[in-house]
Amino acid sequence: MRFEKNIKGSAWRSFAAVGQTYARAETPAGVLVLHRGPAESGTAAAAIEGQETWKIRHDGEISTILYDTGSPGVLARRRVKQGIHGTFDGASLTLVGRGSFFPKSRAVSWEHETGSLTFVARRFQIRLVDSAGKQIAAKNAGKWEVEEGATQAQLIAICVFEWSEFDSLLEFPLLALF
Repeated sequence: MRFEKNIKGSAWRSFAAVGQTYARAETPAGVLVLHRGPAESGTAAAAIEGQETWKIRHDGEISTILYDTGSPGVLARRRVKQGIHGTFDGASLTLVGRGSFFPKSRAVSWEHETGSLTFVARRFQIRLVDSAGKQIAAKNAGKWEVEEGATQAQLIAICVFEWSEFDSLLEFPLLALF
């Protein structure tokens, strides 16, 4: 998988006040494009909290919408701990993250009607596993290695994880201070 950001530098982690294309990824299933914009709810609380709506296009059609996420980094990490809601192929989707002092308790979960996927940190790498514990992908030295036969949902989950920079949630908590 190859990730490419259209917006670089501090603008990448800044609030998306105007909807535009921010990134794209070339995956085995095709090209995924990330479109970020302000939260569609339009409430004052959403604006104060820096909530954004992310739309992910797969081959030109919107396949995933995340309604209440935050800009990559600290805001997205805070939002995923509270739970990010959205849709995938028209069905409900929830992303939930948990940080902990204990390594085996840190995880980011992608929960969908067809099953759940979980990102965990194990042995100096980040792994994506399904609900049965089978490894689907692993991130080694900043590069994702995806198993053959990965589904569209699994590839989109990897892209959302990478674009949101959720890997910092899986690190030792004291590293977040530096």
